[in-house]
Amino acid sequence: MESLLGRRGLPLRFVLGAFLIFGLICWVVIGVRSSRASRREIPLDLSKAAGLVVLDKDLAAAENSAVYSDETPVGKSLFEISAAAADASRATNSGLSHNVRLDADKPAGSVTDGLLNDGRHLVTVRAGDTLVKIFKRHCLKESDALQISKLSGAASLRRLQVGKSLWLDVRDGRLQGLEYDGNRLKHLVVKSSASGWSCNDYVVRVDSSDHFLSFELGRNLADSCVRNGVPRRLVGEISQALSQRVNLRNLKGGEQLSVAYRESRVGNELVKSPELVGLDYIAGGKKLRLIAFVGESGRRAYFTPDGQGTQSQFNRYPLSKFRVSSKFTKSRRHPIYGTLRPHLGVDLSASYGTPVHATSDGTIDFAGFHGGYGRLVVVKNGRYSTRYAHLSRFAKGMNRGVRVKRGEVIGYVGSSGVSTSTHLHYEFRINGVPHDPVSVKLPGESLLASRQRHQFITVAQRVGSYLDREQAKRNKTLAVVDSNSNANADRS
Repeated sequence: MESLLGRRGLPLRFVLGAFLIFGLICWVVIGVRSSRASRREIPLDLSKAAGLVVLDKDLAAAENSAVYSDETPVGKSLFEISAAAADASRATNSGLSHNVRLDADKPAGSVTDGLLNDGRHLVTVRAGDTLVKIFKRHCLKESDALQISKLSGAASLRRLQVGKSLWLDVRDGRLQGLEYDGNRLKHLVVKSSASGWSCNDYVVRVDSSDHFLSFELGRNLADSCVRNGVPRRLVGEISQALSQRVNLRNLKGGEQLSVAYRESRVGNELVKSPELVGLDYIAGGKKLRLIAFVGESGRRAYFTPDGQGTQSQFNRYPLSKFRVSSKFTKSRRHPIYGTLRPHLGVDLSASYGTPVHATSDGTIDFAGFHGGYGRLVVVKNGRYSTRYAHLSRFAKGMNRGVRVKRGEVIGYVGSSGVSTSTHLHYEFRINGVPHDPVSVKLPGESLLASRQRHQFITVAQRVGSYLDREQAKRNKTLAVVDSNSNANADRS
């Protein structure tokens, strides 16, 4: 190598010196740049990040001590205590300046955790809450929570429901009383006295309001009711009330129905299903007025204004939604055997598993598998009996001798036994003789007892006056509308 360099006239010592100088220059440049970068990055990323960690830890410690310590100074809020901890942290971490949101993680819609000022405060029960946890969260004495929970009438406070409301009455940092809305119609109220804690139930005020609707029927009662604003829960009751006097499957359209019903609310919340008070049904110029009343049977029934019962001891059908697929007849060709046989009931086509309801009160006379009937339930009521066949399964507890109520589920639609499709075979028998369930005259309820008649007449007069008054208002409104329409038509 020396010979090669020598031929070019460059001594080896000059070449080595040049390399050394170049290396020194590179080392100096890199060192300067690295120093500038470190001075720029350390204050922004390392120091401040470390300070934030320390500050957050101090704030967390302050919050824990404020909420859970018995030594928390009365009268200081959690914000004040946390702010003091933050100031102390800033003093030990000089040069830091940060804005920390103390309530960023607290749920909206509930009171702020920590000490409560004097007054009445609403607390919403959270998942996993107990009375002790709530008291600890708001710096109230845990011993008070334990004493209140042990009160004989405070069972609901031992099983708090998520989302329910708890009102806390606080004075001078101590609990004076509370109210819990575990029941929509009844609140539990706990109060402090010299002798200790006591509790009682406060019955919430329920506001009842009467409503009136009048409209023209189409060919389907349910559709007409819903379309004209009748609550859906009321449609079945209207249908049941009219079914004994009106053939609802043969509506021609144009009939007039006026309905009076009552709603019960606590605030804006509906606390029970709407109740039918009375109705007027007008068809062909004839009016049928029905008044709701608790009759001799103890059930809610419907009577004409003179006290005549209109409701039968039986429902016409055991299903709420169905199609008649085969009628009652003394002779028909059997779909499976192909021979002519009597069909001593009616087939009601419905979806598999549809609940089957007892059409009357009675006693289970048979529940089991019976030849071509398949799974069969027989309900006996005096000289009347009803049969429900081809069931997919029985309702729980359907055994011989068991009492059932009208409307009670006794089984579910199926296709057991000799059957070609899913349906219910329903029979109605009087003294063992089959009758057509669709057309048989159903036994009616007895008239009002003499001891109830005076009370019923009072109710009937009040409901009747309400129906007449509201109908007169509606007729007057319609007359004004018609008059204005005619006047506009004349001007045009």
